[in-house]
Amino acid sequence: LINGTSELRRKWIDSILGQVDKQYLEHLMHYQRILLQRNAWLKLQAVKPTGNYTELDFYNAELDIDGAYIHEQRAEFLINFLPLLNNFYHLLTNGKEATEVSYSSDLAQKTLAVWLQQSLQHDLRYQRTLKGIHKDDWEFSINGLALKQFGSQGQKKSFLFALKLAQYTYLSKTSGHLPILLLDDIFEKLDQNRMEALLRIIQSDD
Repeated sequence: LINGTSELRRKWIDSILGQVDKQYLEHLMHYQRILLQRNAWLKLQAVKPTGNYTELDFYNAELDIDGAYIHEQRAEFLINFLPLLNNFYHLLTNGKEATEVSYSSDLAQKTLAVWLQQSLQHDLRYQRTLKGIHKDDWEFSINGLALKQFGSQGQKKSFLFALKLAQYTYLSKTSGHLPILLLDDIFEKLDQNRMEALLRIIQSDD
């Protein structure tokens, strides 16, 4: 989640929202299906241009609807999730470090319909859709510095536990059911204070 690609972070977010929002899952699956069809159309145009943009207009309209909903829910999720994350990281580190998560999305600047229209020539050249929520990413920071590039192994491990604890809490509050919390190698790369803090959180009834 921290050192990997943006695709891993998107899948993690999607796995959470897909459990609590049926519409989100439906929009996501439809978006992915239409995206494949649009990319296939782009590749076909590179081999045998037809000059017929009727299919493309349909794909663009569908992606715009799905993308808008997905982007809105991802942004709202971060608003609700970030306080949980900050709280758990604060408990793990005794409040010595400040965390931040920034959500990067093309749709924060323009609607997907506008992006798809403006980037068509680039899409045709590269034979794939270059703009959309399938390019979204989240950057994790501690004290204003990107965790992926500048975080220590201990900071990354603490942040990961805070993510998982926040995910557990978010799902339990949103769904009304207690999920199963699985934590592996919890003592590796953590100092004594953080290990004790983590155990206190896990053992707590809150």
